[in-house]
Amino acid sequence: MKLMLKKYFLKISSLSLLIIIFISSCNLDEFDFDKISDQVVYKPGFAFPIARVKATIEDFLDKSDTTIIIDKSNKNLLKIRYDQPDLIDVSLSEVFDISSVSTSISQSMTTETVDIADVSGTETKITLRNLTDNFPALSGLNAFDGAQAPFPGFNSSGLSGGDYNFTALDQFQSATFQSGTMELTMDNQLPVIVSATYQLRSGGTLIGEFVFTDVAAGQTKTVSLNLAGKTFTNAMTVNLKEFVTPGSSGSNVSINLDGSYMGIKVDIKNAKINSGVVKVTDSKAVESSTEYPVDIGDGIKLKKLTLKTGTINFTISSAMTVDMEMKIKLPRGIKDNDTLQTTISIPSGQTINYAWHITGSTLDLFSPATSTYNSLLAEFEVGVSSGGSYINYASGQTISVTAGFANLELDYAEGNFGQMEVKLDSGNFDIGADFFDFYDKVDGEFSLTNPSMGLTLKSSIGIPAQLDLQVTGIDKIGNTSSLDAEKQSINYPKTVSEGEVETVIAYNKDNSNIVGLLDLPPDESISYKGSVKLNPDDTTVSNNFIYGDSKVSGGLFFEVPFQISAKDMSYSDTTNLDSFDSSYEDFNDYFKSAEMSMQFTSGLPLGLSVIISFLDDSSNTPLVTLDPFTIDPAPVDDSSFISANSEGTAKLSLNKSQSDKIYKSTRMIYQVKVNSFQNKGVNITSDASLEFMLAMKVLFNISNLNGG
Repeated sequence: MKLMLKKYFLKISSLSLLIIIFISSCNLDEFDFDKISDQVVYKPGFAFPIARVKATIEDFLDKSDTTIIIDKSNKNLLKIRYDQPDLIDVSLSEVFDISSVSTSISQSMTTETVDIADVSGTETKITLRNLTDNFPALSGLNAFDGAQAPFPGFNSSGLSGGDYNFTALDQFQSATFQSGTMELTMDNQLPVIVSATYQLRSGGTLIGEFVFTDVAAGQTKTVSLNLAGKTFTNAMTVNLKEFVTPGSSGSNVSINLDGSYMGIKVDIKNAKINSGVVKVTDSKAVESSTEYPVDIGDGIKLKKLTLKTGTINFTISSAMTVDMEMKIKLPRGIKDNDTLQTTISIPSGQTINYAWHITGSTLDLFSPATSTYNSLLAEFEVGVSSGGSYINYASGQTISVTAGFANLELDYAEGNFGQMEVKLDSGNFDIGADFFDFYDKVDGEFSLTNPSMGLTLKSSIGIPAQLDLQVTGIDKIGNTSSLDAEKQSINYPKTVSEGEVETVIAYNKDNSNIVGLLDLPPDESISYKGSVKLNPDDTTVSNNFIYGDSKVSGGLFFEVPFQISAKDMSYSDTTNLDSFDSSYEDFNDYFKSAEMSMQFTSGLPLGLSVIISFLDDSSNTPLVTLDPFTIDPAPVDDSSFISANSEGTAKLSLNKSQSDKIYKSTRMIYQVKVNSFQNKGVNITSDASLEFMLAMKVLFNISNLNGG
């Protein structure tokens, strides 16, 4: 990763020392001479102006360089900005791994009772003829069939009135009842009050005894029997165990041997069968409702999970002797606005595997009953249907179910993801060796007073997050300096509708040690590492949410405003001089002195001083050092912007003695010193200008001229 700080500092130094280099090097090949005033005049003579120049910092900027910014909202302050995208990429898998979500559904069920349809209206009749045939004391009524006659009082006194068959029931052939009610209804169509006792039997087994008292002529009464624990077949008979009547008390009543009767009707209601040969229509053999834990991960409490894709794989083993249908329902699961459910047909005595595809479904994993998260409510219902035929059903048979998630792909999750720390990939910002060429040549006190670096982040993870970025620089001899940045909060979407939210985190002189870090300076690169902590302040937050493509991503930016403080910041360089030819010696014979003066008006808050020395090859002690050439800095206000221009005259003088020594020199060393106004931080703006008029005055030895 190229941080390109070398570009930043070289640009700062070149712009800040532009005028120095111009003066000291006397090389204007790279300068745009269109900036020179039309008033430049060249005159022969001993004193003449050389040039008048007015230029701003902006005139020297490379317009194609996008790293240089003019901050027009802040008085045209110059800045250098570099962006490195894709530094941070915290993906969903580092927050929540959906593939690790599992549940272990294990359910063993035992069949219970099944329901049969209510048995309604199977009946038989005991006619008056049946009574006269079975009770000789009543046989005298045979003579009055179809006529009026008194009906005698009678008590059978243990004499049976005969057995009577019912039509066979269709709902079962044989059955053992877990519960249910049998109702025996007596309809008295005899002309007198009757009391009767009936015994209901099946295959010789007594089902129950029913007693009716004082049933008036034309009246109907019903007696009930609890069927719990009863076992009988559908072929039933009723025996008239006892018959009692007070008769008509001597009054004539209509005697109709075949038209008068006692009707006996059997109804079976709400019957539940433990076992038997029965007809069953969509009856529940067993049902179960259980909360199953969902294993999600330490500290994560999910209350809602929406799946882009997903399957629950079932293995179901049936020990039942009949086929069944199993209905599986997730009451808190929704798909297409309907409750999530499926039905599986399971043959008797077999084991099947079944994949239930729940793609696009939403699972509510919060249990209101227990106030717990990560809980999947599942209901199982085993149904039996005989399809109109008889089946041999028995309760107490087992069905076992095991199931688990597979192929889950997340669309959305909501809950509390707890506190977790996601480590960022570590790396280095490559500054480059050229950066140190500048530092190696600069002495004195120099500081970028307001640099900043930071991150532009985008988050679609609906979880509070905090960034801890650790940046360290190491110099050539092993000294270190760190950014010492404060932990920073990352903005996050508070609601689903917010989508992606941006955060700009800036590390500056107020919240970090960035000034000290860059002043070290680091050796070629700066190392970085860090982490993102989720829910840094609260572990009870329950409205965290993420999407399948949620992530925190972002890149680094460096921004260096041209805000500089300098105290005797010096830069020096050595230039080898070519040998002077004989024309210079001839000139030097007549030369007396020279002075170059520059009248300046400076809008730069930097003061510049140039000292030039000449040396030969025999020693590092200068043969001659010229007086400093100095431009004063423009003053600044409390906001560090210039408040006025500085004005003055800078002079560079040369006498005959110095000229003689220059003639003998082979090297020239120039040293540039820079001081900001009052050695404090100053702002460099793009419209900072320097206007000067450069003039030259040369004096010759007239006597030597005359002698020549």
